[in-house]
Amino acid sequence: MTDGRYNLAAGLLRNRGTARWLSVEQIRKQQRMRRETVIAAMLAGDLPFEQRGRIRYARVSDIEAWECSRIARNSEPAAVLVHPDLADLS
Repeated sequence: MTDGRYNLAAGLLRNRGTARWLSVEQIRKQQRMRRETVIAAMLAGDLPFEQRGRIRYARVSDIEAWECSRIARNSEPAAVLVHPDLADLS
């Protein structure tokens, strides 16, 4: 079984000279997330895009950068308050 990220990286190496564009639906499937999440990231400016008619497209390189920023943001440890009664257990 091959990893989807490996296939994406292999595709990028083949198409290094040309910019490859993916639609919102393709991004959604690749990133395994809701369509609304992808569109919200585009409208917020987190994911640069180009709109041709009704269809929004983003470059694969921009999608990878967006994915890396999301992973880095999610990997930061969250500060959690511990109830005083449970402090000795932590």
